[in-house]
Amino acid sequence: MASPERHSLKRTATVCIVAGTFALLGCAGAAPQTEATRSEITGNPPELKSNRDKEPDYATVVARAEREVKRAADKGFLWLNTEAYLAASREAQKAGNLEEAMKLAQKALDEALLAQKQAAEGANTKADYSYRR
Repeated sequence: MASPERHSLKRTATVCIVAGTFALLGCAGAAPQTEATRSEITGNPPELKSNRDKEPDYATVVARAEREVKRAADKGFLWLNTEAYLAASREAQKAGNLEEAMKLAQKALDEALLAQKQAAEGANTKADYSYRR
């Protein structure tokens, strides 16, 4: 007959081994994704820097926003209002309100970049069927 202390030690060792095994299995399935891995999966993820420090001109911001909107649309992740912001920016520029036009163009550019980031992050998702309370 095993002593209660020995039985408790066996139980603790078994729990540690099982917990360690599950921890290792969980770590193996959730390998961190590097920028190289993301670019291999999705093509060429954009930089999320919008270069607000350099004060780019309106034409440059609109041209870049159009490019990024097209990229996001090609990936199927274009957000609903992005093109509307770009159109409103053009209207504000025609009306002579360059500050508002620049703000809306920058907003369209930021949304397009975020949509592409969302596409890159969602490209390699895995379902997690583990039960959690």
